Amino acid sequence: MFKRFKPDFTFDTYREITVEFLAEQGIRALLIDIDNTLAPYEQPEPDDALTEWFAELDRAGVKAALISNNNAERVELFNKGLGLPAYANSRKPSRKTFRLAISRLGVKESECAVLGDQLFTDA
Repeated sequence: MFKRFKPDFTFDTYREITVEFLAEQGIRALLIDIDNTLAPYEQPEPDDALTEWFAELDRAGVKAALISNNNAERVELFNKGLGLPAYANSRKPSRKTFRLAISRLGVKESECAVLGDQLFTDA
């Protein structure tokens, strides 16, 4: 039962997650939290390094969606330049939004990974 709450991998920053690593794991899509995972709460928009990371994912064919418990204003502003499927007020750890994102991305659940900073909400 508690296996769900044990991460398969841990990283200090999203920058450590490479397209090569994702390919080795068979991951074709990432479901990603925003706050304190991609950027601090105080950072309203992605910086250049994050924008380039998403471009690398896209070039490699790795799909991505943003899934946040934060409000729509925060999520929409952060996603404005990225143009990803994005979900605000997701009520994580509820799996409903995760399932919606997986369906929208058109991948199998086994081909997805969740990237977040909170074990109990992003799992």
